[in-house]
Amino acid sequence: MKKIGQGLSYSVFEISGDRVMKKPTFYFYKFFKLLFWSVRYRFNFSLVRKLSLIISSGKKSIDILRKNFESINLNIIGNPVFCDSLEYSQDKVIILRDYFKLHSFEENKKIVNLYIENIFNTWRNGFSDVDFNFAMNSGVNSFGDVVLADINGLSFLKNEVFELICEKVWLNKHSFLVLDDLDLKNYFKVEMEKNVTVLNLEKYWKNLI
Repeated sequence: MKKIGQGLSYSVFEISGDRVMKKPTFYFYKFFKLLFWSVRYRFNFSLVRKLSLIISSGKKSIDILRKNFESINLNIIGNPVFCDSLEYSQDKVIILRDYFKLHSFEENKKIVNLYIENIFNTWRNGFSDVDFNFAMNSGVNSFGDVVLADINGLSFLKNEVFELICEKVWLNKHSFLVLDDLDLKNYFKVEMEKNVTVLNLEKYWKNLI
């Protein structure tokens, strides 16, 4: 298998033209990656505690998705197929960060709209991304749909998502802060504020667990 990507929690390997395999990274890789980020971006957190939360949250998310896969629209998270361990295969996507670089402002605006629709779709299925690090954690599949590619560390509790919305956490994420296209950055900010609201959370949320 050819390695095509690397995140904090998973390495990504191409297994066919339209599928990838995601394998968990080692503990020490996660630790030193967090250490690097804490120094570079001046994050103030306990590395061991933060890493423990990331690992436990990721395991919990995979376990819940695996147990409830028949109740979930798997298309919205790239049709994962879970192994006995924390490994899983998934539809291959173009991560939004890379997609934005190759397309026009008008095309990227449509992707932002589809990203927001994907958020609603996850809520309809009883879970939500908690990072909202959109350019890194979501991608465009072969059908042109936006899917949540990073399913490691989801929330299944509406009250937790409620708090994230109130804080507008997406405005402090790396994807937003480093977005070069200022017009797209403003469009994203406006559309998120208009659509990712407590009212829509109440409208779309359906309990899974």
